[in-house]
Amino acid sequence: MTASAQTDQEDGGPVPFGDRPESPAPYLKLSPLLALGQSLVWLLWHLSLIEYWKAAWIAFGRDRAGRYLARSVAIDSFMGLKWLALILLVWFGVEAQWGRWGVSYLIGSALFSYFYYHVWRAPPKSDSHAFQLRRTMTFLLSFFFGIAGYAYILFFGYRDAITWPGSTPTYTDALLMSLSNAFTASFADFPVTDDAVRRILAGEVLFVFAFLVIIVVNSVPSRN
Repeated sequence: MTASAQTDQEDGGPVPFGDRPESPAPYLKLSPLLALGQSLVWLLWHLSLIEYWKAAWIAFGRDRAGRYLARSVAIDSFMGLKWLALILLVWFGVEAQWGRWGVSYLIGSALFSYFYYHVWRAPPKSDSHAFQLRRTMTFLLSFFFGIAGYAYILFFGYRDAITWPGSTPTYTDALLMSLSNAFTASFADFPVTDDAVRRILAGEVLFVFAFLVIIVVNSVPSRN
């Protein structure tokens, strides 16, 4: 069931896992390539933690309005928890690999969510100002989480492979490097000595490019 979860169960409100992608099987009749894409989307959706978080919140909604509110609270609280986790990782200087893998997962899953809900899936019908404003805020928070997340990965995972401007590098330096790479695709002021760092920086550029593509796709008017 797609089409905005069949208009949220015919506008009875969202249901747990109501946003689940359709099975790839029907798409085989249309195109093998489309079926492959749907299979990948189906897999990634089921690996996305926020979908289970949303389902848990929606299950507590007693009526239509309550379920819509629960879904919004779930999305907002998940965003807040992501930022809190990143802040704590930076604050305590966690250099363990699990921290970098966790942040990488959150960056990737956020990008997938925006791709799924704003490109692959049928768009919602709500065009209210409040909806657009909230959508913009969550987009910006997700985008800059990616920038801050890449800075964490670079600083706490590959600090010694980067030539920093000062003698005592800080996370702020890594954040400036991440911003520079994201918006100019250049890190000339921060020479690197490890190919792994170059791959991470290239991944960040692709992350930014993907977000820009999503913006462009959503700005192009569609014909009904």
